[in-house]
Amino acid sequence: MRRRREKQTKTQLLAGSCGFVLAMAPLATAQEGGLWATLDLSSRLSVDDNLQMTAPSYGVTTSLDNVFAFSLMSRNSTEALTFSAGGTARAAQYPGGTTLVAIEDPSVRLSYSREGANSSFSVSGSYLLENLSFVDWTETVSYSFDDFLEFGTGSYSDWIASLGSADETSYLVSGGTRETLSFGATYEFGKGSPFGGSISASHSQAAYADANPAFEDGSTDRITGTARFEINPSLTGSATVDVSQTTSGDSTSLSQSIRFGMSQDFDSGLVGLNINTNLNGTTNASVNRSLEWSTGSVSFDLGLASTPSGSGATAGLGYQQNFKDGVFGASLSSDLASDSGTNTARASYRYEINDISRMSFAFSYTSNEPLGGGDGDYRAKISANYSREITDDIYVNAGYSLDFLDAADGDATFSNGIFVGIGRTYSFRPW
Repeated sequence: MRRRREKQTKTQLLAGSCGFVLAMAPLATAQEGGLWATLDLSSRLSVDDNLQMTAPSYGVTTSLDNVFAFSLMSRNSTEALTFSAGGTARAAQYPGGTTLVAIEDPSVRLSYSREGANSSFSVSGSYLLENLSFVDWTETVSYSFDDFLEFGTGSYSDWIASLGSADETSYLVSGGTRETLSFGATYEFGKGSPFGGSISASHSQAAYADANPAFEDGSTDRITGTARFEINPSLTGSATVDVSQTTSGDSTSLSQSIRFGMSQDFDSGLVGLNINTNLNGTTNASVNRSLEWSTGSVSFDLGLASTPSGSGATAGLGYQQNFKDGVFGASLSSDLASDSGTNTARASYRYEINDISRMSFAFSYTSNEPLGGGDGDYRAKISANYSREITDDIYVNAGYSLDFLDAADGDATFSNGIFVGIGRTYSFRPW
């Protein structure tokens, strides 16, 4: 069974603890074609005894978030046009009696896609303004092995590193806002053929206000071209050329990389080899292996890196086990550079109580330590959630989380948070 599974069309509401991002959301029912609308409404009451993650704690923060999301999609057999927008009506009380009543986290997205007999084209643009005080660091970037099995290819550690997790753990501590604007286009050809590929271009920019001074305004322009080829039904290869220009603060850098990959599909899983060369002087090579059985899978990889500043290594391990009424997943990864080491771990268990209710438990851990001595940054979170469907389109949920932070420039801190929520989804034809 190949790793490259097609993503199922679904409504996705990507949110942090209270932050809100609305992604493109085609409904499964919209496969019928025509014009469809979706309206998602939810209310969530949250209480946290140290939202600012300070030592000692400033006190309790209480917030009531009323999230609203709307999407409108027109679809036929070959084309789809989707507009979506959303935001959060937030009422919060901070320690010391300071209050906040505002419309926050506004987002807008417009996308268009067209499918041909053996090609496709898509273009999209989006805008989001986030209050970083309410972003959950474990949700902004997913290190989940489940996601890798569903959407990832190649090296597991390379895949999670590409998600860009370095800055995420500081958002909740620093607060402030982040304004993001992005747009891009992708053309894919040779779909279903022994030879094919894709070319894409994108632009993204971010601006911070009242946030951690380490976060600088910046932008990235990127052009990527990929060619894939099938030597035989089980042996495939790919070559990718990536050119990007990144501006951060007053500095601008140009990056050009070439990546080659080979993958052998066996009955029990995949074996892959990837080599990535950055023309600025960095080379990465990794080998990966996956094993699958009827109720689970395991994947591991090992990589070596050579950079102008020294050598490095990466390693990744993921495990998934399916049970009768639940699924357990765990992942580990390590990235050793010449001057620092980053380790991540994640574990989760989802249990289906019955047809309308379920529970989930999760653990996340991240460490970033300088090699050769010195203080590092450590962060962990444990959470438990319960959800129940009242009707087909009304649900309730509740949960608890324990956050831990031990930053190099501060004392260790803890934060306890609880929430209860209710939501409803409407799907209908406007006319």
